[in-house]
Amino acid sequence: MVVVNTWPTGRWLGEQLAEQLGGVAANLRFPFPAARLHQLVDEVLVEGGEQAARGAGAGDPTPDPWRASRLVWPLLELLPALAASAEGEPLRRWLEPRRDGLRLDLASWQIGRAIADAFDDYALSRPELLRAWGEGRGVDDRGEALGQMLLWQPKLYAALRERLGEEPAGLRMEQAIARLRQWRGPALARES
Repeated sequence: MVVVNTWPTGRWLGEQLAEQLGGVAANLRFPFPAARLHQLVDEVLVEGGEQAARGAGAGDPTPDPWRASRLVWPLLELLPALAASAEGEPLRRWLEPRRDGLRLDLASWQIGRAIADAFDDYALSRPELLRAWGEGRGVDDRGEALGQMLLWQPKLYAALRERLGEEPAGLRMEQAIARLRQWRGPALARES
């Protein structure tokens, strides 16, 4: 396994190895850094050597459902119910003039994708915010109460967490780091 930054880099490296090894290079994998990081996090969080739910150790991991490109679809399914709630009033005002029955239109998809992008960013750069929302606290990343116009975000996060059945990547990474800090395995030899 060799971590690469682009698909062409992995392809080139595989070809170079094949050339140096007599024409064939087999059983090679070239994951991207994020995919390998997710796989490592899954491996650390799994107890008893079992395979992780998202496929770590069993080939390529299943894509992270919290990535914006995947998150937009469950998010769009949840928006109508959220918009109908008291906290969803800002969404309702934005969606109502743009809705054409139950048909998905460009404007609805664009707002869904913008929200998914924001949640994807929160997962990696503001996990403390999502942790607070997961605890039921409607606060910003400084711990101050959210304004009325933003209360739909923690409610949407809770619904997405329930729908997806797992924590976002940033929170999973924090859990893995905490588990590694508690690890009391054999001491590693240090070079002198």
